[in-house]
Amino acid sequence: MTTSSLLPRRSVLRVLTGAAALGGAAVASVRVPGSAAFAAEPETERGTERGTGSATEPATYTLTIRHLGRDGRVPTRYRTSVTGISGPGAGRSEQPHDASGTASVRLPGGRYLLESSLWTDRVPDGTDWIVQPRLDLDRDTTVTVDARTTAPVDVTPPDAAAAFLTGGMFIEVTHEGATRMASIVKATPTLRTAHLGPGAEAGSVRQWYDSYWTTSTGGNTLDQTLVDAYRTG
Repeated sequence: MTTSSLLPRRSVLRVLTGAAALGGAAVASVRVPGSAAFAAEPETERGTERGTGSATEPATYTLTIRHLGRDGRVPTRYRTSVTGISGPGAGRSEQPHDASGTASVRLPGGRYLLESSLWTDRVPDGTDWIVQPRLDLDRDTTVTVDARTTAPVDVTPPDAAAAFLTGGMFIEVTHEGATRMASIVKATPTLRTAHLGPGAEAGSVRQWYDSYWTTSTGGNTLDQTLVDAYRTG
């Protein structure tokens, strides 16, 4: 499940805490993967503002998103969201989709947050979550979301016998005073993630992962993993 919203972090975390029983907390070690994997086509003709009588409409551009599964082919399942952070498209959210794996949407110029989930019909395969926190749309642009760039989220709780309950990866992006958030919550530990696109401005992106586990020590307890990671390029 993925979301893009203006909700504060505390509200989103209720999704996780509602899925586990309350108990003692312990910190686990976590490695948050992420490697730049940006694919943009050469620049095409730039748009310009168009006058309509006394009003001026913002320039719009075509954003084309190519989706590739771990085998380099069209993914079995995918869901992509593009949310405006600043500019004329601020607050606008689109979910372009096409069975061919290549989807396009026409949007006003500005800064956007793109996040995409790719998965198969096999639960053990897990989910690939790819996020581009900085997408500056100022021309017709093609982005490639490639599951082959992801790496597993590797969490090790203090108790090796602990059973995984649920986990979620969160990202918060701020630009020109506006903040957008995206997240993915999974009931299995088979989440893989990757960063897409250029680095964002220092301090503009926050990313963290929470996971919940049960152990037999002292009865039914809850182990919580919390990590804050900052990605600025």
